[in-house]
Formats: sequence, C-alpha cells, structure tokens
Amino acid sequence: MTFDCGPAPSATTPPPVITALSVEPPTSPVQPGDLLKLDYSATSGVGLWKTTIALSGPCTARWIFGEGLQQSVQRVVSVPIPFSCRLGVPLTLSANTVDAAAQGVSRNVVPGISLVDVTPPTVEPMLFPPPAGSATNLFAGEYFVGDSLNFMFIASDNVALRTLVWEVMPAGFRDSLRVSGRSAIPRPTIPIQPDWIGPIQLRAYARDSVGLVSDTFVSPLDSLRVHPTLTRPTTAAAVEGEIAELAIDQRRGVIYLAQGYQRRLAVLSTASMTVSATLALPAASADLDLTASGDSLVVALPSLRALGVIDLRQSPLAVALLPLTVLDTTIDQWPSSVRVAANGKALVLLEGSSPSAFTLIEVDLATQVQRLRTDAGDGGNVGVAALERSFDHSTVVLRGNPTLFQRYDASSDAFGPLHSVASIGTISVDGTGQHVALGADVYDATLGFLRRMDSPFVGWVPTAVSADGQYLYQGVARYGIVRSRVSDGVMLDRSLGPVFTGGLVRMSPDGTMLVIVDSNCCGTSHIAVMDLR
Repeated sequence: MTFDCGPAPSATTPPPVITALSVEPPTSPVQPGDLLKLDYSATSGVGLWKTTIALSGPCTARWIFGEGLQQSVQRVVSVPIPFSCRLGVPLTLSANTVDAAAQGVSRNVVPGISLVDVTPPTVEPMLFPPPAGSATNLFAGEYFVGDSLNFMFIASDNVALRTLVWEVMPAGFRDSLRVSGRSAIPRPTIPIQPDWIGPIQLRAYARDSVGLVSDTFVSPLDSLRVHPTLTRPTTAAAVEGEIAELAIDQRRGVIYLAQGYQRRLAVLSTASMTVSATLALPAASADLDLTASGDSLVVALPSLRALGVIDLRQSPLAVALLPLTVLDTTIDQWPSSVRVAANGKALVLLEGSSPSAFTLIEVDLATQVQRLRTDAGDGGNVGVAALERSFDHSTVVLRGNPTLFQRYDASSDAFGPLHSVASIGTISVDGTGQHVALGADVYDATLGFLRRMDSPFVGWVPTAVSADGQYLYQGVARYGIVRSRVSDGVMLDRSLGPVFTGGLVRMSPDGTMLVIVDSNCCGTSHIAVMDLR
C-alpha cells in the first residue's frame, strides 16, 4: 500500500506566498474583548502546513491554524482582542505561513485601530440580611443603632475597575474602595449610626479606569429600617445550676428560681443580685407560681405526684406536700405546670404515659379539694399544653393544640369557649388579662387575634407583654430585647443586656422590671434584671 502526500519538496521549491491580508473595518469602536475579522489568502506548491496569526502593540497574542497541506487557502479569522490589552495603543496583526518544506513567509497589516473603552461597569450588590442571613438580592431588613449593614458588592468591567462607591441615604453617608482588575467582590460593612433612625436606602455604583460610571443600584424605599438602641440600667448574676422557671416577688425584693436538676429552690435578691437563700426540695420541680396574696409559693413536683406549698412568711422556708389524690397512677399521671388564680384555686396541668393522661385539674389550696376540670379542653383532655396567668391572678390562659386556646376567669370559676390558634411562642398575659401574647402575636381579652408585632426575627421567640398591655418585649437572641407597640405592632427599639436573650423573659407585676434568663441545666446559668422605667 502506498500513500500520495502531494508534490515532494526539493531544494528549488519556492516558498509559500501570502496573497492577501486585511482587517475588515469594524462597525463600532474596538474594545478589549471584541472580535476583529482578519481576511488572509495563501498558496504553496507543496502544501501549506500552518498559519500563525499574531497581535502586537497594546498586548501580544497568537493563534495557530492548521492548513492540512492545502496548496491554496482563503480564510476569514475572528481574532478576539484580549482583555489585557492596553487602551490607546495602535495594534498590528501579522500572519506567518509555513509550508510542507518548513519554509515560511510573513506579512503584517496595520489597520489604524487603537483600543478604546466605551462600556461602563456593572454592579449587582447582594445583602446579608440581619441577624446572620445568607446573601440575597432582596434588600430588606430591620436594623438597630450599633448593628452593621453587611453586603456583597459584586462589580465587573470589560477592561478594569477603579473605584466602588456606596452611600446611605438620606443620611448622606458615603464610602468607597479602590480596586483593580475586571471584577471585584468585596464585602463592605456599614456601621449603623444613631442619626439614621427610620427608613434608609443603600446606593451603590462603580467607576472604571477611564471614568465610566455604572448604573446606580438603589434599594427599594422603606425596605431597610433603622430603630433606636436603648441603654437601660441592667444588673446581672451567674447562678450555679439551672433556672427552669421563676417567680418575681417584688414585695420582698426577690426572685424565686426553680432549679429542678439540683432539686432546690434558690432565692435571688434583686438588690444585690446574689442568692440569699436556698431550699432543698424533696424532688425535682417542674414549675412554680406565687399565690394571689403573695404569701405562698406553689411548686409542681412530678415524681412525688404532688404540689409543694412554701409559706413565704416563715423563716426558714419549708415545704409542705399536698398530694394530688385525683391522679390516675395506671397511666402515670404527674403534674407538669401550675398557675394559681385569684380565687385560691391552683390549675394544674397533668401529663403521663397515655394521651388520656394529659388533663387539667383544679386544687383548692384552702380546702385541698381536687377535681378534674371537664370544661377545660375536650372534656378535660388538653394534650400537651401550657398555662399562664395575668399579674392580678384574675385570668389564666390555656394553650394546647391548634384548636385549644381557652381563657379561665377566676371570678366566675369557669373556662370560656375554645378558640383556634396558629401562633407559636411562649404565653404572656398583661396585668388584668386584657392582652394575651403568643410569641409575637397579640390577642384581646376574648382571645380574638389583634395583630402580629413587628419583629426582626420570624419564628419562635420568648416574649413578655407589659403589665399595662401597651408593649410587647421580645427576647431575640442576637438583637437583645426588642420592644413593639401593641396598639399598631410597630417595632420601637431594642435594649442590649449582658445575658443571652433566647431563653426565659419575664415581666414584673408592676411592669418596671424585665427578668432575662439564660439557663444551663448542669452548669452555670445567667440571669439579668433590666429596669424599664
């Protein structure tokens, strides 16, 4: 078998010839990244091997094209201008053709073209919404003085960026960053200033190396809002052991701390913020509440299937057991929560090993008479539920499953009708039961929904409604204590404190003091008292 590769080269074989070389006139100014069309023709008696197109002047670049030993070629080549090419420098294109005999020939063309830049940069900021959200192009968020507005400044240009500029309006704040290269993705941080209260807008634009300016990004009106940060007098203390629940005794200037894991009651002085006394309990406690007179403390003791009654007028303190005789031990019923009404009756939630164990009973603390409250929930069955009372003990609110939202009135000794509810969060009731909060949702005295309070956080938050029902305080972990106005739901301000605010948040009966707890079951808990006056 033989192969015929064309004419054999000899010592007298003539070199190839570039018969034509030209640049097609561009239709617009040529910028880095554009394409130039180069026309060339070449011939060779022994066949063309390859052609190299070279760019010089503003930068250097080469492109190689195989010619397949054709004896004649005619091509239109699209030559991409590298982004690294300098502006204002005349460019030259050359062609070097080599034939099968390794003979070469070159030819240049100077088309009279200098690169320019007529394309402005582009910007696309992305917000990291508070408190620690992922990057998004949706610019919306609630900020407080002392926070920082964090965003990603994405900018690009066809040649070279020079300056990134961002502004906050109407505050008149402006900052900038000098950059280089065709793209930049810095992450500026803007400290929120005290005089920025209200809606703000973020503006951002970029300028390139020749002074061209991008379109200006402007965040939507009223999508970024700034609220005040208050500095309220706050004292804090570390307490060994957990703080599962608490009761505020303003008359004696103390707070009673339920420390179930440690099987004790701790008495914290609000004046010195030290534990002034402890009381060993016969078993771990699940909940506690003061009586309406403030003379006794009632503690739920699950493992003993009893309540513990502590007479606060005695010294030293002691626990008197009140066995719960109506419990059904076959389904392992035990008390999980207790609230004491103004009529002297303790309402006690029960749990156990069977769905039928989850009921509510009444204990008359004076007579110790006990009975199942069949007007609570579904014939007395309340499921997994929670209780909270008004500060004057006149109202107790029961929250169970989505169809179990009920009010108990101490004066009539009766539970009202069942309501449906979809809110999440802790229960809080104002001084007289006129307002009930479930998380950030507030209801009226009939348990009719009023409105959702503005909140910087969507989800479960501990809350406390003020004694007069005017404000709702939200323990939003990364923000501190956020205050909203009940009448219209508007977020007013936040107060920072020394204690993590994602745990218990409790209001004092007179509305002048907020107690904040960060509990640690088996180590050191932290408690803070914030003066709201």
